[in-house]
Amino acid sequence: MWTELDGASIRNLAVLAGGWTLIAAGLLSLPLPAPCSAPVLALGGVVLSQRSMTFRRGVARVRSRAPRLSASLTRRCRKWPRPMRYVVLRTDPRRISA
Repeated sequence: MWTELDGASIRNLAVLAGGWTLIAAGLLSLPLPAPCSAPVLALGGVVLSQRSMTFRRGVARVRSRAPRLSASLTRRCRKWPRPMRYVVLRTDPRRISA
């Protein structure tokens, strides 16, 4: 029933679980008065965008529904830190085939 998992598969599962945990923690912390949810959500997005094509397609789908905002993000990301730039460029709806 269970197949054997090698080290890379286990590491990939752990990274994906960690990314989704960060996204969930960021969403749960949205009602808090301190602005702590945005960095946690961003970090979760960085982690998931590196490993999950499904996540990238989902973000690209959301961005394709707001083309003006998507174009603005793509234009402004040049000044952002490299991991955030990576997320914006990897989830550009024009670069991902759905």
